[in-house]
Amino acid sequence: MLPDYSIIAWLLIIFSVYLTGVSKGGFAGGFGTLSVPLMALTISPTQAAGLLLPLLLVMDVFAVKAWWGKQSNAEVWRFVPGLFIGVAVGTLLFGSLSEQGVRLALGILSVVFAAYMLLKPVAKSQFPAAGHYRLQAFAALPVLLPMRAHRQ
Repeated sequence: MLPDYSIIAWLLIIFSVYLTGVSKGGFAGGFGTLSVPLMALTISPTQAAGLLLPLLLVMDVFAVKAWWGKQSNAEVWRFVPGLFIGVAVGTLLFGSLSEQGVRLALGILSVVFAAYMLLKPVAKSQFPAAGHYRLQAFAALPVLLPMRAHRQ
């Protein structure tokens, strides 16, 4: 049985899934990052992340299969510490937040990401390349909100 969402919620869910698929497929840049915030306008952010997670996992399986053997293991391993930090922080922090707290955290992360994307051309020309700690911080961010979805 389908959840009893409003027509607006269903339209945002459908659009968000489409946006995620197009973005993850290599088109539309990073617009897939808008999916959970868009859906969170009408449904719980944890439900939004939970609805998208199976789609993201299936897409990642196909991406790994397509690129297997072509990756740089040294580059992949550079992200691993940040990913573990993100899982740990997501488990500890978001497990204790209310739905409003998750909405606030999602809003803050969305604004920070949008500002980063807008300032990226300027930052690239005026600042040095990302160092180890900055890389780890950005590797940790994407796993924070999905961890909250698993805790419910």
